[in-house]
Amino acid sequence: MPGQSTPHPFILVLHFPPESPLSSADIEDDIAEAIGNSRDDENADHIVDGNEIGDAIDIFVLTRNPTVALELCKPLLREAGLLDTMIAATRKVDGERFEVLHPSTYQGEFHL
Repeated sequence: MPGQSTPHPFILVLHFPPESPLSSADIEDDIAEAIGNSRDDENADHIVDGNEIGDAIDIFVLTRNPTVALELCKPLLREAGLLDTMIAATRKVDGERFEVLHPSTYQGEFHL
């Protein structure tokens, strides 16, 4: 309905390119635990919303605050040796352009 806000206005994409050591989306459950929502509670601040596997692996997180969601994931990603090769980008659920949150040195536009 018009004027009604979505409980998760942002999508955070955790993008693992081919050079990333990640070889499957099995980490999705660990990410759900890292963001504090291993039970897929729709009312939580963040919820893992699936993945896409092709040349790269993308994991999608619906969130109220993408920066907070990423910060919650960073210890897991660092420990798994994935933080240095991945890209984290966000946009409004109904938006088109992504803003890259990580790495801070990313150049250019991010596209799925």
